[in-house]
Amino acid sequence: MRLAQIATILAPHENSNPDALQSVLRGPLLLTLLESKPGKGRTSPSEYEPAEIARARLLLAARDCGLSGTELGVVNTALNQPPAFMGKHSDWAKQGGAIVYPSALHSIIRGTQAGEEWIIRIRFTRGSDGKRHIKPTIFWKDGDTASDRGKVDLLTNETHLGTLVCPAADLIRPVIAYLGQTE
Repeated sequence: MRLAQIATILAPHENSNPDALQSVLRGPLLLTLLESKPGKGRTSPSEYEPAEIARARLLLAARDCGLSGTELGVVNTALNQPPAFMGKHSDWAKQGGAIVYPSALHSIIRGTQAGEEWIIRIRFTRGSDGKRHIKPTIFWKDGDTASDRGKVDLLTNETHLGTLVCPAADLIRPVIAYLGQTE
């Protein structure tokens, strides 16, 4: 899948036209965060897996909420890690007596396909250095048995400024048909 196809799929959901959205996706904030494989030839366009539609949608939402390029990178790193364990596990993650979660991005996709609600919670703090810091946590809403978890900064010398709750499943649900089966 090419970047132009991703832009065409997402444009109606971003209230944008495909060309304008493709320009945003090609920009320095987002293009380096999307995972691609080189095209067939030296000058061929990159190829993207269908899951990158969901990644682009989630990063665009975070960008629209005011996250900087560096902060988008932090969110993207969280999307590439396993999701946070919040108390109980999704049924689809139970495989052969083990609990197996792919990356948080693929967990969001699989969970949304299974009818689950997935959340990206981004905590904003101001450190003793005076700079804003973020800490994203990605989790299955029904697995969150300790909803107060992460609301208190203990001995971190950081002031909690606020928390952004991003409804990841709601954001990707309109494009779920394009995502196919995930790993």
